[in-house]
Amino acid sequence: MSSRGSSIFMGMRNKLKNRRATSGTLITTAPDYTSDEESQSDDEEDLGPNDELEGDKRKSFINFRQTYVERTLSIISFEETTTENSTKQGLNFDELDFRECRCLEVLNTVFPQLVRHWRAAANTAKTIHFLVEAGGAAIAMGNNMQALTFLREASHIIEQLDADQRPLPDDPNENITVATEDRGKIASMIGQSFFQMGQMEESLPYFLNALKILKNKQPSSNPGIYLKTLKEAFRQLMFRTLPNRRSWGAFTRKDARLLEQSRCLSHIWHLHNSQNWSLGALSAALQQVNRAEKVNSDLEELINAYINMMECCSAYGWMSLGHRYEKLAMMRCLERSAEVNFDNLVSIGRLYCVSMQTRLSKGHIQGAIDSGYSAYKIAEKLHDNSLELEVLPVLAHALMLAGRTTASVEVLEKLKYAGTEEEDVVALCSYYCNCMDLIFDAGHQLESFQRCLTFYQINGTNQAFITNSTCQLYLIVSFALWFYRREEWEAAERWLLAAESLQPEIRNSLRNVQAALKLAECYLLSYCRQLTTTGTRSRESKTAKRETRQYLRGIKSDVQSYPVTKLRYDLLQLYHSVLSKGTRNRRRITKQINRLRVSSEVCGDKLDSDWALACEKAWLDCGEPQGERKSSVQKSDIGFDKDGILPSRKSITNIRFTLPLPKTH
Repeated sequence: MSSRGSSIFMGMRNKLKNRRATSGTLITTAPDYTSDEESQSDDEEDLGPNDELEGDKRKSFINFRQTYVERTLSIISFEETTTENSTKQGLNFDELDFRECRCLEVLNTVFPQLVRHWRAAANTAKTIHFLVEAGGAAIAMGNNMQALTFLREASHIIEQLDADQRPLPDDPNENITVATEDRGKIASMIGQSFFQMGQMEESLPYFLNALKILKNKQPSSNPGIYLKTLKEAFRQLMFRTLPNRRSWGAFTRKDARLLEQSRCLSHIWHLHNSQNWSLGALSAALQQVNRAEKVNSDLEELINAYINMMECCSAYGWMSLGHRYEKLAMMRCLERSAEVNFDNLVSIGRLYCVSMQTRLSKGHIQGAIDSGYSAYKIAEKLHDNSLELEVLPVLAHALMLAGRTTASVEVLEKLKYAGTEEEDVVALCSYYCNCMDLIFDAGHQLESFQRCLTFYQINGTNQAFITNSTCQLYLIVSFALWFYRREEWEAAERWLLAAESLQPEIRNSLRNVQAALKLAECYLLSYCRQLTTTGTRSRESKTAKRETRQYLRGIKSDVQSYPVTKLRYDLLQLYHSVLSKGTRNRRRITKQINRLRVSSEVCGDKLDSDWALACEKAWLDCGEPQGERKSSVQKSDIGFDKDGILPSRKSITNIRFTLPLPKTH
């Protein structure tokens, strides 16, 4: 099960935290930062977090910033600081290496032996206890079937006790009581086992039963869920306005019950989110964050709760509220810095990953890059391959949008290596999707089109690839756009039909919206072709114009949910206007392009800004007839020769496809 679903230490949090020895804190106090730190040159910006610095001996430390800088910088960051002062304040991050940690293997070996020991000793209470511990260790190791064996045995023993039977007849203790919290934990962990095996539907009844045992029964009807959501939203408002409602004393049995509820709700949130059920996901996230804040003792659970709220806010388009929860999560890490350990770093890495995704969606590209590098640094240090494979594609795309092609290519090469090592088809699909984007938008051929097509032909029937419809759609629509730009209409229409069949009902991810924009460009190029072949007044041209306009209007609300895509959407809208009305109103076109440039400077989208300028130059250039410029656009500016091969890497930095005009203009 990847980090998207849950932490790898799910079900063993409290026990493992108590058993795992820590050699020191990971926290140091960061120095004050000035604005000079942010104003780096282009060469410095392309340096990744692993780049060596010449001069004095300097090492990396994990630092908690003292202030929160809007959009661009997080509280937690990896900075270069001298070793003289920093080693006294915290543990050198570069010296951390968890590859030799065998805690889980040891526990997974010891707990089953303790089960056999106490069963032979006829101690029912100890047998149940260590069956649960053995199940938790097996879940943490990914041995889910073994975990189910232990947990079902524990559940069976409890059922026998409830029926006044004696599961271990030689046990001298006749009054054995199993606490409500333990009963709920067993049901929850059985659900976790199914969840980690990918059987999400089968896991849901166990989570709902666990919540019922833990005195938090979930409503089954939509009106009931709506009322529950309102109630939890009001409670969350009280937590925001009355912080003293949180628990600050010793950990109690009630806190344990609330914490187990929070873990169940986290899994229910993931299930509803995967089904695109926004109301159910929001209800689960609100309940989870309320319980985690009420207990206020488990940093990992707090971070996970804030992450789920951030994703809910992103789904509903509540950008400012999502930003507030991001800030809350960062501040909690700062406040509880002494508690940060291996387990917490897994959740902090996940926090940075979600922060990167939400910042990129909002159009805060430099902030997304900062969060992405921090998430990658944590994933690399913890050897968390699933987190690494989730971070690298988004980080590469953010770097490409910022115009940092060299850094983007370096990240993509790491993604290809990691995906190949893990034999992860979805990660490799993300790699080839980014390679197509590099060809389309940056004029850089990391992988040839034929290599991308071959990957699809080999893996198109892979079950993991088919299941991930978002990645599959993006790659197929990229193939369609390739052929449209090359004016190979028969192949283009064939791939376009395949892409249209994969269109989701709800575009709930940035990739889906970007795929929709690629489809829009395909429709616009088809409209341009129709104007060239049949003229502006033909029925076919009018139909193409109307259908293209309707499609652009249809995706407008999706674009508004992901502001980073608005620049490209506005350029495509302008292109539709130019195709319909021509280039006679040069002042209007220039004004629109200048507005796009201003917007790009705010969000840092250098890629689309440069594309808009290139298109403006092609549209308004009066130095040659329209027909000759059409040929130039289609052959030279796209950067391909007759075989579809890009030139050598040294000569492609300024190659950019420009949206063509019909010859009839």
